[in-house]
Amino acid sequence: MVKCSEDSLLKHNGLNDGSYTFSIDHISFIDHIIFSHTQRFQQLHSMNRELLFITQKLNFINY
Repeated sequence: MVKCSEDSLLKHNGLNDGSYTFSIDHISFIDHIIFSHTQRFQQLHSMNRELLFITQKLNFINY
Protein backbone atom coordinates (compact mmCIF):
# COMPACT_ATOMS: atom_id res chain seq x y z
CA MET A 1 0.00 0.00 0.00
CA VAL A 2 1.36 3.40 -1.02
CA LYS A 3 0.19 6.61 0.62
CA CYS A 4 0.32 9.73 -1.53
CA SER A 5 -1.74 12.63 -2.82
CA GLU A 6 -3.98 12.56 -5.89
CA ASP A 7 -1.77 14.96 -7.86
CA SER A 8 1.44 12.97 -7.42
CA LEU A 9 2.99 10.43 -9.80
CA LEU A 10 0.60 7.79 -8.48
CA LYS A 11 -3.13 7.74 -9.14
CA HIS A 12 -5.83 6.42 -6.79
CA ASN A 13 -7.19 3.13 -8.09
CA GLY A 14 -10.75 3.75 -6.87
CA LEU A 15 -10.97 0.61 -4.73
CA ASN A 16 -11.37 2.71 -1.57
CA ASP A 17 -8.71 0.68 0.26
CA GLY A 18 -6.13 3.47 0.32
CA SER A 19 -3.98 1.93 -2.40
CA TYR A 20 -2.68 3.69 -5.48
CA THR A 21 -1.51 2.55 -8.89
CA PHE A 22 0.76 3.92 -11.61
CA SER A 23 -1.00 5.40 -14.63
CA ILE A 24 0.19 4.51 -18.14
CA ASP A 25 1.24 8.14 -18.76
CA HIS A 26 3.52 8.14 -15.76
CA ILE A 27 5.06 4.79 -16.67
CA SER A 28 5.77 6.18 -20.16
CA PHE A 29 7.27 9.32 -18.62
CA ILE A 30 9.55 7.27 -16.34
CA ASP A 31 10.55 5.09 -19.31
CA HIS A 32 11.44 8.22 -21.30
CA ILE A 33 13.64 9.49 -18.45
CA ILE A 34 15.44 6.13 -18.20
CA PHE A 35 15.94 6.02 -21.98
CA SER A 36 17.35 9.56 -22.18
CA HIS A 37 19.73 8.90 -19.29
CA THR A 38 20.80 5.64 -20.95
CA GLN A 39 21.68 7.60 -24.11
CA ARG A 40 23.72 10.08 -22.06
CA PHE A 41 25.58 7.28 -20.28
CA GLN A 42 26.38 5.67 -23.64
CA GLN A 43 27.75 9.00 -24.91
CA LEU A 44 29.84 9.42 -21.76
CA HIS A 45 31.08 5.86 -22.09
CA SER A 46 32.23 6.40 -25.69
CA MET A 47 33.88 9.71 -24.75
CA ASN A 48 35.66 7.95 -21.91
CA ARG A 49 36.91 5.26 -24.30
CA GLU A 50 38.26 7.96 -26.63
CA LEU A 51 40.03 9.68 -23.73
CA LEU A 52 41.53 6.37 -22.67
CA PHE A 53 42.77 5.74 -26.21
CA ILE A 54 44.31 9.23 -26.45
CA THR A 55 45.94 8.84 -23.03
CA GLN A 56 47.45 5.51 -24.04
CA LYS A 57 48.84 7.09 -27.23
CA LEU A 58 50.32 10.00 -25.26
CA ASN A 59 51.88 7.63 -22.74
CA PHE A 60 53.40 5.63 -25.59
CA ILE A 61 54.88 8.81 -27.12
CA ASN A 62 56.32 9.88 -23.75
CA TYR A 63 58.18 6.57 -23.29
